[in-house]
Amino acid sequence: MEWWVSMPKVELHAHLNGSIRDSTLLELTKALGEKDNRSVKEVFQLFDLIRILTTDHAIVTRITREVIEDFASENVVYLELRTTPKRNEAIGMTKGSYIEAVLEGLRSVTSVDVNFIPHHKEDSRTLFSPNNGSSRKRIYVRLLLSIDRRETTEAAMETVKLALERSSLESSESTSPEIHLLVTVFTGLGKRELFELSRNAVELIFAERQVQEDLTKYFDSVAKTMGVYKNKIHSYEL
Repeated sequence: MEWWVSMPKVELHAHLNGSIRDSTLLELTKALGEKDNRSVKEVFQLFDLIRILTTDHAIVTRITREVIEDFASENVVYLELRTTPKRNEAIGMTKGSYIEAVLEGLRSVTSVDVNFIPHHKEDSRTLFSPNNGSSRKRIYVRLLLSIDRRETTEAAMETVKLALERSSLESSESTSPEIHLLVTVFTGLGKRELFELSRNAVELIFAERQVQEDLTKYFDSVAKTMGVYKNKIHSYEL
């Protein structure tokens, strides 16, 4: 296993909440009076518990720091870390302050050097030379802000705006190109255009044919409800 651990790696889909140390989760749940022995059903309820734990600024910062340290210890040299900004009015947490707590966690890492994704002109091979001439280990991190599908459109757009506001701070953080694509593609589109994009995307998803057919039927049903109709080229008109 030593050769595997020593190999440089990239992690392209890490969730902050899903990367919490077991020991940290146990410590925090004990602080909330949770019991140690759990049934399978109770284990799945931990997801709700994690959501509660990650609405405290200090805990968010700690978890972020530990997640980076853990990935670096496994010789991950490039990490895409995803998190959904949350709000907790009871303690004065806004989506903006949540993001700042995550960034503070990144800044507080001392065991390794944490760099945001290199400038696009930089040789990508430097990713696989994590020490880059230094005696300290280095990890490149890209922070990706995600949107909870249960949120309102207004709440979702707040996350997009926060990401865009921070995307200009190249010296301290980097946002995903998907965010820029989202804004570029969807800004100014009307209901018909968005409906067409969603319907046509069904054919591109990685799913069994039956799933695609079921989704197509769903779009057809929605089209009737919305008062739109499908023409011969599978697009929709108001």
